[in-house]
Amino acid sequence: MPNRDLIRSAPVKNHEDIKDWTFERNVDDIDIVGVYNEWKEKLDHSTNLKDGFNKEEHLEAIKLQIADFCNKNDYNFDYHFQNANLLVKSNEEALYVLGLAIKLICIDKHKIRVYLDYHKLHYPKNGDFVNLMHYKVYDKIVRLSPFQDLDERLPVIMNWIEESSREQNKIKDIQVKRRGNRRGSLKKTTNPKTFEELFRDPEQAQIIIDILKVKEVIDPDGSWVGLSKYPTEIVALIQVLEDKNYIKKLPRSTLAPIFRQKFNLELSDRSFRSKAKIIHQKHKEYWTMIPDLKKKETPKT
Repeated sequence: MPNRDLIRSAPVKNHEDIKDWTFERNVDDIDIVGVYNEWKEKLDHSTNLKDGFNKEEHLEAIKLQIADFCNKNDYNFDYHFQNANLLVKSNEEALYVLGLAIKLICIDKHKIRVYLDYHKLHYPKNGDFVNLMHYKVYDKIVRLSPFQDLDERLPVIMNWIEESSREQNKIKDIQVKRRGNRRGSLKKTTNPKTFEELFRDPEQAQIIIDILKVKEVIDPDGSWVGLSKYPTEIVALIQVLEDKNYIKKLPRSTLAPIFRQKFNLELSDRSFRSKAKIIHQKHKEYWTMIPDLKKKETPKT
């Protein structure tokens, strides 16, 4: 079992002491030196290269690209070129695209779709792997490959891109519809216009009105009478209706005009935010007056 102190994923820096490192690769990392070695081996053993292709110049150009990446990041190029494990993440787009392109040329063509599905699954959620494949990796493969059998691979890759793009568009359409439905639902729930619309179950609104009439909190015509001479006590009623889950908890600026109109009250919006002593005094009376909702009567929202 490897020493945990010697396990890492970050490349070795130039100033670091060389140790017996064990490199732990993240699911979306590409070992660019390992890919280079695989590419070199394939070129060394291939006989179907395009005419005029210079293998040495080609490999040297890739090696210089890797060296430039190491120099910019102060990574130990000599160590990694000898030991591989130069792990490149998707945000290092140039080398990541190069690594993907080489792998897609090297692997068995029957495994291409599985390989692409894997990287699509593990690509960062804020990125678009299909878009990267379509506009960067595919073109890189076309320019990079010296093999004459490329025509057998490109259709497999393009078919995967087209199928994945259609799938993504379907998902986006569903998400747009859901957002639209959610916005419509929010408008209904957060912008009530009537007393009944304040209630989680509109049928409960009339039950509350009947209770208030029986208790003579409102008169037979529905106008506010109250339990005291202070109309701000209506805030205590609102609190009880909220606490007992009859009505939705909404801004007082939303509730004020509805309660004013329903009970013929002349109270300012500010009064509905009052913390006057009478509110605390009457809260208990309204709590006793308004029955608890039975669980089976509590509507789901």
